[in-house]
Amino acid sequence: MPKSRRLSKALSICVLILLVLNILAIPLIPGLVVLGREGGPLPVKLAGLFGPDSQDILFDMSPAGFFFFSLLEVWYNPAHAMLTAFLLICALCSALILWQGLHVLRTVRDGLPFQRANERSLRFCAVCCFVMCGMAFVRCVWSCLYFHTLSPLFTYNALFIPVFLMAGLLLLVMASLFGQAAELREENDLTI
Repeated sequence: MPKSRRLSKALSICVLILLVLNILAIPLIPGLVVLGREGGPLPVKLAGLFGPDSQDILFDMSPAGFFFFSLLEVWYNPAHAMLTAFLLICALCSALILWQGLHVLRTVRDGLPFQRANERSLRFCAVCCFVMCGMAFVRCVWSCLYFHTLSPLFTYNALFIPVFLMAGLLLLVMASLFGQAAELREENDLTI
């Protein structure tokens, strides 16, 4: 078995593990945003709802109950709602990118990487990168306007903009190369 096929098999396993973990993490995002608040109003609201002895209700709540409560709770604060929407969209886009990566790796493993399907997969991945870049830009601008400061320009969110823009452009170049190689392969198959 050639080295590239062995490598694509190992990468397929890694990408599949990442895809499963990504999908498992998506429903946890609202809860993580709620838990990530620094002294937010959640315990106060819980105390108001369930009485003064309910400070530990988060720990007594079932995972399904916590998920449902955090899904409702996260939308009360516009900053947390924006963070949740940003993280959800980025998680969905990254899951789609990993899924398309599995398709490309499967064709490499089969020994037929230069196909039109790979060109489409790479273009789809580029679109997902551009969506993440756009969401990072929207969140960055929104944060600057909402908090009336330029500090969001110095966060990981601002770093997402050029990184995913360049990744999308690189994927478009790779898609063009795969398309050109597929076209040459088709012409070569016709001449033989």
